[in-house]
Amino acid sequence: MSYSEDEYSIQAVRDHNGNVITDLAEPYHGQETSELFGISVYLTDDYLDTRKGFRFKLTYQDKPAQQVQDASYYIIDYNVLFYIPMFKADTLVFNYYQSDAHVRKKGNTNSTDIHQELSFNCTPSDLTCLQSEQEIVDIMTNQRTHGTATSLGGKERLRSYPQGRFQR
Repeated sequence: MSYSEDEYSIQAVRDHNGNVITDLAEPYHGQETSELFGISVYLTDDYLDTRKGFRFKLTYQDKPAQQVQDASYYIIDYNVLFYIPMFKADTLVFNYYQSDAHVRKKGNTNSTDIHQELSFNCTPSDLTCLQSEQEIVDIMTNQRTHGTATSLGGKERLRSYPQGRFQR
C-alpha cells in the first residue's frame, strides 16, 4: 500500500528542443493524490536473479478528482511473468502487462473551459502556439473522459521508451 500527493505548475509550453512556444498568462496549477494497493505472488527459484518460475502482480490505484473539473477514476494493473530456463545460462521471459483506467465520474470536457483554464497567450497568427494549445486541450479532454492508465515506458517496463510513452 502506498499514498502519494503531488503538486505541479506549468508556466510555459516548449517544443521538443526546449524552445518556448508560449508563456502562460497565469501559471496552470494542478495536484494529484493517489492511493495504491497491490498483491504480488512470486513462485521463482531466486527473487533477484530469477531463472525459472512465475510472478504475478495485481495493483489497484485510486485517482480521486481534486477539483470539480477533474475526472475521478481508478486504475487496475496486471503483470504476469513466466521464466523458462534455456540452454546453460539463459532465461526466456514471457511478460504480459495490462493497465485499465475505469472512470467513476467524467470531468469537464468543454474545450472553451479548458482553454480558459490553461490561459495560453497565443496570438491568432501564431499557428505553432495554437496547435500546441489544441494538443494539450485534446489530451486533457481525453484524460477527463477516459482516465489515464499506467504507461508502458519507464524504468520497470519497456525500458527503451521514456516514462509516459504509450500512455493511454
